[in-house]
Amino acid sequence: MKIVWGCAASIMLLWLTATYCVAAAASAGHDRVRLFPRLRAGEVFTYQVRYQSEKKIKTESAVAAPMAPDGGELDTQRRLRVEVLEASGDGRNVQLRLRLVLTPLEEAATEKTIELTLHGDGRVSDEHGTETLAIEDRTAIRAWTAQFAMAGIFPVAGVRLGEKWKGTEAVANAGLAGLIWEKLYTYVRDEPCPVYVREHDSKSANQEQNQEQCAVILTTETLKQKSSAKNATPDDFKRRNLRTAGNAHGTNEIVTYIALRNGVLARGTEDAKQSMDAEVALADRENRVHYNIDAHSHTEVLLVGNPEKN
Repeated sequence: MKIVWGCAASIMLLWLTATYCVAAAASAGHDRVRLFPRLRAGEVFTYQVRYQSEKKIKTESAVAAPMAPDGGELDTQRRLRVEVLEASGDGRNVQLRLRLVLTPLEEAATEKTIELTLHGDGRVSDEHGTETLAIEDRTAIRAWTAQFAMAGIFPVAGVRLGEKWKGTEAVANAGLAGLIWEKLYTYVRDEPCPVYVREHDSKSANQEQNQEQCAVILTTETLKQKSSAKNATPDDFKRRNLRTAGNAHGTNEIVTYIALRNGVLARGTEDAKQSMDAEVALADRENRVHYNIDAHSHTEVLLVGNPEKN
């Protein structure tokens, strides 16, 4: 099984499934830098991941609506220990075999361990243990993966300080056809990496981290709809004799700090706001369900431990 994780987090749970796409970057030219993680087997990193979201959903229907998404609030915190088991290749041929150990922070629970391979072209493959994870654990892993391997969506030649570039990403498995993310990236500046706290040695960690320089990348994403609001039925809905209509809007702002020395994520935040106003009906239009969804979320991924050897 191969999964592609993407950078545009989708929080409108009906059909807007989050898709995470990461690839690898290669440097070219003395003034360009490659920011994809450059790791060695035996390195260990510890992150704290927090995901907060709120969804408000209104449903209008004369019939039962089993497809209705769940509303409410979610606040998930996980400590994530990342162990590099194997590292090979370069650029888009990078392969990182990782062991991830998740520990919930908001409740007493046992830690969970999975293994996966992260490829330089954005694929996650050879997963073991993910099938038993709760939605909160999957959310934490997606948030970390999107930030940790973010440089994979940068230009292959590397990036230059002050440079701006654009990209697009189609929204897969959505209830409305023709949804895409339009993205604008900016290499804003270099500055000292955010200070993390190393367990049992916070003073030493602060001094060492202050010497690290990070590239600060600002990403703004806008959700655009290329289909007509009157008829926005995806092919898979048509095969089920359904019709959809409506529109969706959204904006995401992502700020990422990446260590220039080794491409390791120091801190990443994402603020997302999305809305959908849509109707799902049988082809004869006799049975209809109308959904109005407003959602927002905040995600933070923070390095809280020094690299260390197993």
